[in-house]
Amino acid sequence: MSGEVEKLELEIKKIFRKAQDSLKKLQDTNSAFPATREFLLTRGLTNVSELNEQGMKDLQNHLLDVLSKLSKKED
Repeated sequence: MSGEVEKLELEIKKIFRKAQDSLKKLQDTNSAFPATREFLLTRGLTNVSELNEQGMKDLQNHLLDVLSKLSKKED
């Protein structure tokens, strides 16, 4: 049982580090990408650091959607 808990803890830490890295990358752009700015403004926010974990997931999905639409226009 202890081994399973340790594996889960390591996996959680790994996921958390990935999330932190993603957040850092988004903060580095600091809303320069128009779709990010649009996303934040619709939520009354000004910086990605104001997003919680769910907000970050929503932003990622929003950006994927925007990029998908842009790539379809280019085809």
